[in-house]
Amino acid sequence: PHAPEDLSQASPTLFLTRWITHFCAPVFVFLAGTSIWLKQSRDQQRAGASPPRTDTTDAPITPAPPPPAGPSLSRYLLTRGLWLILLELTLIGASWGGVFIGLVILQVIWALGLSMLVMAVLVRLPWAASLAFGLATVLLHNLLDHITAADLAQTSQWLAIPWKILHEQGFVSFNPDATRPFTLPGILVQYPLIPWPGVMALGYCFGKVATMPAAPRLKWTAALGAACILAFLLLRAALTYGDPSPIDSNPPDHPILALLNTTKYPPSLQFLLMTLGPALLALVALERHRGPIADNLRTFGRVPLFFYLLHIPLIHISSAILWFALLGVTSGWQLGPPFPDGYTPQLWVAYAAWVAVVAFLWWPCRRYERVRTRHRAWWTTYL
Repeated sequence: PHAPEDLSQASPTLFLTRWITHFCAPVFVFLAGTSIWLKQSRDQQRAGASPPRTDTTDAPITPAPPPPAGPSLSRYLLTRGLWLILLELTLIGASWGGVFIGLVILQVIWALGLSMLVMAVLVRLPWAASLAFGLATVLLHNLLDHITAADLAQTSQWLAIPWKILHEQGFVSFNPDATRPFTLPGILVQYPLIPWPGVMALGYCFGKVATMPAAPRLKWTAALGAACILAFLLLRAALTYGDPSPIDSNPPDHPILALLNTTKYPPSLQFLLMTLGPALLALVALERHRGPIADNLRTFGRVPLFFYLLHIPLIHISSAILWFALLGVTSGWQLGPPFPDGYTPQLWVAYAAWVAVVAFLWWPCRRYERVRTRHRAWWTTYL
């Protein structure tokens, strides 16, 4: 077994299959920030003020000032952030199987929740403050790469543990008799906090663009996307800053793949430019896309947390059933042996499973979308 990012062993198709999933987390966090701005605008409209225009006409206007944030929005972000963290520690942890063996896994929902706690403060400040915070966090956090938990542990474990939560992926054992690096019970920090709040803050600031009329909105979005891609290419070629794994640290056999092989945990500046740039261009391309395919795909976008909470246990349960039916063995889910004896992994099976899971979850997501539309209960805003 080897990591799909290991270009010395992985095939191009396996690498690209893993690479395309890199877009999920940064785009999700960025657009979560944009949705905060949109909610703020709706709250302003309900309060009787004139909100930023969101029509599709091309008439020029002066961009509206940032809508003022009241305590209700901060309170909502605070409670929603705590709710997401609770979900990560309970339901999502159970879906991965970690809670049953004393392992807490802190992943993307945890990072989203903590970022919302930060945004609960930022929305009370001027728009420029959120922009400055977002840019500083995203642009400068790689200056911290030389600081490691191992070095801090030589001074005190009480310095090493917070650092793993803040900026270094790693495992923290709570076993006082631990003699190995991975001794349970403990916490596996998959998503360190930094720089995710900065990504969400930039998405919040992008809301000012998202509420412009069509022509300037498309122009600014395309310009920002192109600028991100250009900055990524320049930094990647410079071999100086923005990613702890420079392009020349990869085997020379696949130069294009080496260009794309950036660091996700924590997401480097180059990683974020590589993913958010094309995502912004995709928003431009999909701006006026209509039809049944787009409508069906929007179903997942309207209830993303509901989909996320269902897809992990569905994948694990269905894989356990399939392995037992085909090979007569039980699966240990994510935390057991990677594959049962006699099973040879094939990439087409993963793609088939992906299509099957998405198709299976469309109906419950559609049903829940209609429930949210017809019954605007308070709890639907948290799921």
